[in-house]
Amino acid sequence: MKKVVLYATQIALLIAMLMPGYGAPSSKSTINFPTREIKLIVPWSPGGANDINARFLQPLFKEKFNVNIVVENVAGGSSGVGITQALSARPDGYTLGYASSSYLALIAQHMIDLKLDRMELICVAVEEPITMYTKANSKYSSLRQVLETNKANPGSIKFGKSGTFTTSYIFSSLLQREAGTKFTAIPFDGASRVVTEILGGHIDVGISNIGDIMTQVKEGSILPLVVFAEKRSPVIPNTPTAAELGYDVFSLGKITQASFIVAPKGLDPKVKTKLMSMFREVLASDKYKEFAAQRGFTIPDLKGEEDLNQYIQNVNRGFEVGAKEFPIQ
Repeated sequence: MKKVVLYATQIALLIAMLMPGYGAPSSKSTINFPTREIKLIVPWSPGGANDINARFLQPLFKEKFNVNIVVENVAGGSSGVGITQALSARPDGYTLGYASSSYLALIAQHMIDLKLDRMELICVAVEEPITMYTKANSKYSSLRQVLETNKANPGSIKFGKSGTFTTSYIFSSLLQREAGTKFTAIPFDGASRVVTEILGGHIDVGISNIGDIMTQVKEGSILPLVVFAEKRSPVIPNTPTAAELGYDVFSLGKITQASFIVAPKGLDPKVKTKLMSMFREVLASDKYKEFAAQRGFTIPDLKGEEDLNQYIQNVNRGFEVGAKEFPIQ
């Protein structure tokens, strides 16, 4: 898997370098920015949570700044291919990437050559809590019941997860270690499949981003058992945090599921300031806040560039520690 991701990202970098216009921005490009459309590369297939979130930015940028945001989906390599392409573009502000914690996980596992020092951070657009859940009418109404059942009959709890080294993987590993028990893990190719298996009664619990289960929570078919966040989520306020239940899932540091906008290294400071200002205004709008509430995510209150850099560095360090504590076999 590591060789495949590295090879794919190297190919993406080579293609980008051969494209016309690759290199440093011209002095004219910084005089009046932006003067044309901005391409936002989403490193996943269309229709997923990141794609939906990115596309919601389009009408807001058009309304506020009369700027067209063109979303381009470049899937592959667990987001590595698309973000590599974005970071390999000409650093003029007209090509951005919609990165996420998945990219930081690749960095932590040394599955990709590009590091944090090869990107300019523009903003954090999404911070989404991770939650463990079960079927609403199952015999489990609390996390404590799930853990006690598994302790009494080791491995009896069937635990559905998607992906490999993800935020969900780290939190579930920490919970099981803290509780002194181990579920029978069953991997699936996506959170939607986990939900389907839960509703079908084929597995007992699942873990994913809160946005992946919001529809079922509102319908009353899924019951969140715990949220892996520093405080309760406003969209599931009755669900306790892991800390409230006595489990420290932040012992490795700041680990969270976040999505953030990046640009190639070497961006003109004036262009970067303009981009940060534009995104800050959009993220602070009532429409985006309403959208966030509906989707079940929050927007971190970051005061400026220093806060932004520190936030991403902290999350990156958390994944680095997580990769050492819970390596993928």
